[in-house]
Amino acid sequence: MASRKTFAMAIMEGDFSRRAGDTNVSWDGIVRQSTKKATLIRRFGARVIGIVTGANRHDPAAWAELSECDLAEFRADTFLNPSGDPDPARLAEAFLSFRSERDRRGLAFEILLTIRLRRDGGAWPDAQAGLRAGIWEALATGGGTDPVPDWVDIEIEEYPRLSASLRDRLSASGARLILSHHDFAGCPARDRLSALLSEMLAAGPAGAKFAVTCATRAEVLALMDFAREAAGAVPHACVLSMGSVGRAMRVLGPVLGCPLAYGYLVGPAVAPGQLSAPEIGRRLDRFSAELPGDLLAPGAEPRLLDWAEARLQGEPA
Repeated sequence: MASRKTFAMAIMEGDFSRRAGDTNVSWDGIVRQSTKKATLIRRFGARVIGIVTGANRHDPAAWAELSECDLAEFRADTFLNPSGDPDPARLAEAFLSFRSERDRRGLAFEILLTIRLRRDGGAWPDAQAGLRAGIWEALATGGGTDPVPDWVDIEIEEYPRLSASLRDRLSASGARLILSHHDFAGCPARDRLSALLSEMLAAGPAGAKFAVTCATRAEVLALMDFAREAAGAVPHACVLSMGSVGRAMRVLGPVLGCPLAYGYLVGPAVAPGQLSAPEIGRRLDRFSAELPGDLLAPGAEPRLLDWAEARLQGEPA
């Protein structure tokens, strides 16, 4: 009897219709354990996301921190081959192994699959952006009925370049789509942010992420105003500023109605000004207990920003 292809082989050969059970790292038939921790419930509806990379994937301390997270962002772009080139086989096997270990540990966090381009702060070569389509096809659509990740992140600039059939399959799958925009050079004007949000909403995503770089207090205040707009437009939004100037937005996003908050696990930050996932959780707990209610009202953004920055003051950026 002929041996069955592994899932990784199917990816490399373009056989994206094969089901997940055709892998030697199988999740078919896994019974989700009833001992899993309940998903954390925080004020402001925040969902803390711990970032998993090739460097911390097997670190016991990272798993301890993930146990307190609501989601794990599996940064598949960090699972390249030793020469630094994309390796679909390694990526698929690493993802499936991670998901299987989550289940074995009885943890409740959901998994977000991200394959970030170097242009946007990731490790995947920009010139090979198109190779990601096959991985999304195989992992995110799951044959149309059983997606492997719970969520998948795709840049709004790249999403229109996907084939119509892949976009349709992604929409039909159970994997929830987050469309994202990153700007390491600055913060787009307020009207440009709204235009990008409208472009995202046209695709019907479950979430939207904006990671920009504010250089002035005025830009941070404008971004806070935009966060309220995003919060009203999509249920799972993230609006943050990278770098030191807008660092408070790492925690203020959920306060303003954008629940997704990204933090690094053990090791160094993976983006400028990033807080650790445990620190974000502690800050949100503290804000829940101490934040004066009047600072939540529209128009109170300057005072809210002052209040939050005072509590982050003196910490390394």
